[in-house]
Amino acid sequence: MKSAISAYRGLLRATRVAFKEDTFMLSEARREIRSKFEASRLETNPEVINQQLAEAQEAAVFIREFVVQGVLNEEGNFAVKLEEQHADKVMSQEEKAECSSSNVTVEKRDK
Repeated sequence: MKSAISAYRGLLRATRVAFKEDTFMLSEARREIRSKFEASRLETNPEVINQQLAEAQEAAVFIREFVVQGVLNEEGNFAVKLEEQHADKVMSQEEKAECSSSNVTVEKRDK
């Protein structure tokens, strides 16, 4: 029980950080997390419970380390702000040294 609460709270914290400026995505992520935990509420098989808790913990780590929220700017491009945990995952040491700012702009592509 304590592990389930810990995993649940860990996912909520991860989504709060990842989607801090996107109330719609934060709300939807929380709704999905709650739905998944509610669906497993009556599970009694310890192996299944442990697997589900491990998946929840992996999901929280993934959200913290790999989810970056883009914001549409006035030029019509998406801008993202890479935090330290993101830069460590997607940039080499040389690329980090070349970046004078943690703001990255991704140009919009026309289809």
